[in-house]
Parts: sequence; C-alpha cells; structure tokens
Amino acid sequence: MDITTDSLILFGLIIILPLLLFFELQIDSGISPYPVFRISFSIAASVILILSFIFSFIKRNLHHLVTAAIYVFMSHAIFLNYVNNFSYYYVSLLVSAVILSSLYFSNWKQLAVFQLSMLIVLVQASMLTVVANVSIILFLGFYIVTNCIVFLIQLYIFNQRKKVRTLAYQLELTAKNLERSNKSLEQFAYVASHDLKEPLRTVNSYLGLIKKRYADKLDTDGNEFIALTTDATQRMHVLIEGLLKYSKVSSEYVEKQELNLKDVLNNVLDNLETSISENHVNVAIANLPVLVGDKLQLSQLFQNLISNAIKYRSLKDPEISIDSKIDDDHCLISVEDNGLGIPEKQKEAVFKIFNRYHTDKADGAGIGLAICKKIVSNHNGDIWVESKEGRGSKFYFTLQLN
Repeated sequence: MDITTDSLILFGLIIILPLLLFFELQIDSGISPYPVFRISFSIAASVILILSFIFSFIKRNLHHLVTAAIYVFMSHAIFLNYVNNFSYYYVSLLVSAVILSSLYFSNWKQLAVFQLSMLIVLVQASMLTVVANVSIILFLGFYIVTNCIVFLIQLYIFNQRKKVRTLAYQLELTAKNLERSNKSLEQFAYVASHDLKEPLRTVNSYLGLIKKRYADKLDTDGNEFIALTTDATQRMHVLIEGLLKYSKVSSEYVEKQELNLKDVLNNVLDNLETSISENHVNVAIANLPVLVGDKLQLSQLFQNLISNAIKYRSLKDPEISIDSKIDDDHCLISVEDNGLGIPEKQKEAVFKIFNRYHTDKADGAGIGLAICKKIVSNHNGDIWVESKEGRGSKFYFTLQLN
C-alpha cells in the first residue's frame, strides 16, 4: 500500500471534520454547523481514499482531487463564518485552516491563486454580513497580514527546495561524470598495460640475446648495465601484471552467489599450502558465516591478505587468526597477523595503488591491498587496518550477508 501526502490529507479530513462537528454540537447550541455538508464531505473523501488504492487512474489524479477538496472545504468554512456572523470560534478555525491549506501547495503560483481566491470569497461574505462579533475591517486586516506572512514563508521554502533540487541534480551529474571517467580510466589502464606487455617482452628477449651472444665482448660496466636493465624490465613486468589484475577486478562483473566463507578460505589455504608449510605459518580460523558474494573475488581477497601476512613476517613464526562477527545484515571479518606491522605514516595510504611499505623486506608492486579494497567495495563493504609497527596488523572488512 502506497501512502502519499494526498492520502494522509484525505484521511485527516475524514477524521477531523466529524470530530469538530461533534465538538460544536456539544459546546454551543446557538451556532449553525451544517452537519449534512460535514458528513457528506467525509463520506466523499472516504470513497476517494479507498478507490485510490484500487484504481490507478484515481491514484494518478489524487493530487487534483485533493486540491479541489481543499477549495470546497475552505469555501464551506467561509460560508460557516458568514452564517454564524464571523464568531470568534469560526474565525479562529478559518485562519488556522487557511494557514494549514497553504502549506499543501508545491509552488508559489498555486499558493497565490489559492490565497487570492479565498480572499475574494471572504471579502464578499464579510460585506454581506449584517451583524458581526468582531470588526470586519480588523479581521480582514489580520487575515491579509497573516496570509502575507505565510506566503513569504512558503516562498522562502519553495526557493530553498529549488536550490536543493539544483544541487542534487548537479551532484548526480557529477557522480555520473566521475563514474564515466573511472570506467574510461580503468579501460585505459587495462588496454595500456595489456599493450605494454608485448614490447616489454621483446626488450627482455633482446637483452637476453645481447648477454648471451656478446658476453665476451662486454666489459664490466656493460654487463652491469645489462643486469640493471634486465632488473628494471622485470620490475616493470610486475607493475604491468599488477595493473592488469587491478583493472580486471575494477571492470569485471560481480557474480554473487550463496557461499560458505569457511569453504572459500579453506580453498585459499590449499592454494597457499606450500608457502604456509615453508614458512611454518599457523592459521587459526573461527566460525565464518554463509553469505552472498563473488567466489573468485573473495578468494583473491583472502589470498592477498594471507600472502601479505606471510611476506611481511617478523623473525617469529607467522601466526594468522581469522574471525568474524555478525551484525544485523552484514558481518565484520578480521584477519590478524604478528608480522612487521605498518608504519603510522603509511596506514592511511596503504590501500592506494602502487603504495608499498617495508620495501626493503620484500618485492612486490604495491597493488595487493588496493585490489582488496576494490573487491570489498564491489561487495558494498568497507576495509580498514589497525596496526603498530613491529607488533603486527589487523585488517577489518565488512560484507553483506544478503
């Protein structure tokens, strides 16, 4: 059931009008409340409200029906003031009704037409009144001033809404442009890195041929230059491979399915069995949940975090503990190690692409954690790290269960 502002207004009129009628009949037998109109209006509003949930045509035009109902209701309110000689009670109800009705209109033109129409009808009714309990001139003055204030307030609200809509549109446009730029950059990174592999492979091959064929003709400096160039091409190859992996994670479709995260992790540990065995790594796994995610990407996420824990180990045997905590519709997963830790100044930049810490301890492109961040982002989660240099690191990331 779709409850709209128009539906709530109709419901309010259905409830309030009979209550006011009952109240008026109780407090003063001298007034003329015209109960037939009140009851008929409530019945008509009830029928329209019920039909709006059944027929789409009425639902689409409900705003126009409510606008017409407000005009009819306000005209009747002015009529009640006229037949009751503008008694204090009906004057107060009229002013309150006009103020509340003015809040309904969504632009200043509709509001101006409404207030001007009501003022014309009210002036005509007041001029025909023979006896009045309040001064008609004072009342009209008060009415006009009050409605001018309401109009100015509403005009300010309309302008603020317009500014908000403009800002929202600009933000949406900026977001779309950024998304388009990101996709273009990711595509460029993929194509550029892919196209760089072949010429780099050619350079490396020729370096090998030069070293093999002309080794006896090169002096010490020449051999050193060849070695430095070969080393540089190998580092560049690592960077290109890393860039390809990152662009692939950024652009590939996330194929979500129900997964037992413990099974995913066990497969990762099987793949890393040699590295775990050679480095005497102890891995402790707590209960992990069943959730919906991309199996390949989550496998890569765990593999990168565990590989980093092994790569940046301290002198002690590596210890890695993996735990999870479920909170409503998502789970918080932690991967903790007892390795070298991360320098304080590097913690904020650790997830940036090509950012490396402990460069003297291990080789790499500095892209593993950037891929982790992208994978978690693909799953609408967050990732962060708590670490002290020399005391290990604890990575946290959130994943949605459904």
